[in-house]
Amino acid sequence: LAKGQEVLVQVVREPSEAKGAALTTYISLAGRSVVLMPGRDQNGVSRKIEDEQERQRLKKIAEELSLPEGCGVILRTAAEGRNKKDIARDLNHVVRLWEDVRKRGREMEAPCLIYKEQDLALRTIRDHFNPDVNEILIDNPEIYEQAREYMKVISPRHQKLVKLHKEKRPIFSKYQIEEQTETIFSNTVRLKSGGAIVINPTEALVSIDVNS
Repeated sequence: LAKGQEVLVQVVREPSEAKGAALTTYISLAGRSVVLMPGRDQNGVSRKIEDEQERQRLKKIAEELSLPEGCGVILRTAAEGRNKKDIARDLNHVVRLWEDVRKRGREMEAPCLIYKEQDLALRTIRDHFNPDVNEILIDNPEIYEQAREYMKVISPRHQKLVKLHKEKRPIFSKYQIEEQTETIFSNTVRLKSGGAIVINPTEALVSIDVNS
């Protein structure tokens, strides 16, 4: 390092009252099933994947992936059970993001913010978007613009799938989203057979009653 040299760093911990932000030159960019690690020429598989046969399969896929020079990759738990084509597609999205970060780094004057980790809406797109999705409906104009910019980077041809909900009727009411989320907290799970499972947590135990 030399005085005045520009360095690309990533914030790994936000500043607090007593300490400043923690920074690292080890950049990592997460996709749905991969984490791209520029500057670290190594491949790996998430430790949370415990099945040894699956780990070996994923390690082989990681070794066969086409990576930018000087970059490594870690396959996340979401990669479990996915084929090479799906993982490679996700990697391509993250590589495009890294290229965009590098481009901005060259064009902007330091110190400056080049890239910010996505908020909940963009992380949802990152983790759940796939070619089978035919519409991404957003009711907030600001988040809508952010989502379009994000899709422009990771998958330009799918940018048109991002649409702004303009109806007066709230999006949650139109698609009965509130009713669906309420079922998550219900203690009764209805079964297709007509029966039900009733789950009641108590201080000492959780009782599970199966009604046929």
